[in-house]
Amino acid sequence: MLALAQTSLTLLTTSTVLASSDLSRRQLVGMAAAGLGSLLIPGLIQGCQDGSTKGTGETGGTDGGTDAGTEFVPPTDFTIETLVDGSLGSEFTADLDRHQNRLLGVSTLDGGGGANQIYALDPSANSLPIDPSLDRDFGDLGTRTLNQLAELVASRAVVTSDDFNAGGASGVFEFNLENGAEAHQALLAFPAEYNFGGGVFYVAGKLFVPTANFNPDFTYNPGTVLIYDVTDAGNIVAASLRVFATSGLNPTGSARLSDNRALVLNSGDFSGTAQALLDIIDPATETIEKTIDLGNLTAQVNGEIALTESGQQALIGSADGSGRVLRVDIETDTIETLVGTGTNFYSSVQVDGLLVYATDFSGVIDVFNLENGNRLQSLNLATGNAGPSVVFDGRLYQVAGRNVYRVTPVYD
Repeated sequence: MLALAQTSLTLLTTSTVLASSDLSRRQLVGMAAAGLGSLLIPGLIQGCQDGSTKGTGETGGTDGGTDAGTEFVPPTDFTIETLVDGSLGSEFTADLDRHQNRLLGVSTLDGGGGANQIYALDPSANSLPIDPSLDRDFGDLGTRTLNQLAELVASRAVVTSDDFNAGGASGVFEFNLENGAEAHQALLAFPAEYNFGGGVFYVAGKLFVPTANFNPDFTYNPGTVLIYDVTDAGNIVAASLRVFATSGLNPTGSARLSDNRALVLNSGDFSGTAQALLDIIDPATETIEKTIDLGNLTAQVNGEIALTESGQQALIGSADGSGRVLRVDIETDTIETLVGTGTNFYSSVQVDGLLVYATDFSGVIDVFNLENGNRLQSLNLATGNAGPSVVFDGRLYQVAGRNVYRVTPVYD
């Protein structure tokens, strides 16, 4: 893991190039708010047509090197299987996470009857059916949308929510992840000046929520991170709220490295002179350790930052149509650029060993060799509206529209 007014919107299709100066500024502002989950506000979603062409992420492998005496041999091909064909409850999935041996997706309003729901998928099944044992139906929330998911403790979890179109408060719903008979709690609303929660994450008894903070005219206020204490029973203490400012505009994605280190990505605006900044924060002291300047770039707007196994490098996609993916060394502050084919925005980036999967909203997945930065292949899905993805057991699971695809590398 976008609150957009339902009027005066430029339709967003997969043929739209985000670098185009005529693309609706309101759409772009919305995309930047809370990961792909933000993409799920009705006004924008009505413009994304069916059939057109997020936590720390599951990572593995090394940071671009190989063990002594070994050589990375990249796959010779990739297979794409359609595991769920048009049966998801919404055209848009805001977030996709791994929970034990299941995948959890957050679907939201799509302007065409899509439901606010958390659904579970069983990746061990060949056809990847919906698993009702973990499904959570949030019922009729009106114009409110669901965005980013985070697990707490004691089987508790939260999902961020926005109602920007109708002027409602942003906040989080808390619910029991294992007991579907227990109703979700009432919305814990943020103070009015904070909205569009991005990549929410939990660290050592604290819930962190980056917020983009838009004005009603879609201009930007400084970004912030909201912090709540969480009890051992997994309950959020509303009165414990404190806030610190991020280094830039539009904080969207996050990643937890340890109890003492996390990342928050300031994606920047869509003015053409955007500055993306990566904040390295200390969750224990609730302060920014340092900030890495990513340059003149509108960075990805999904709620998750992909990491290599050691956590030393972050892979960050672009949202400006340039097809760039940045490899950022968090220790040395060095930045390398991988060049892909994306012409819209990268809605998801995942790392699996020395493979990097960068998914463009149009439905194209650029696969890179992390060792040398070369693009191995560009894979085309059958549909666009490509959203979040997750790596599970050496395969990429990718949501696009109401479909779920499985991408498997093939080695000779």
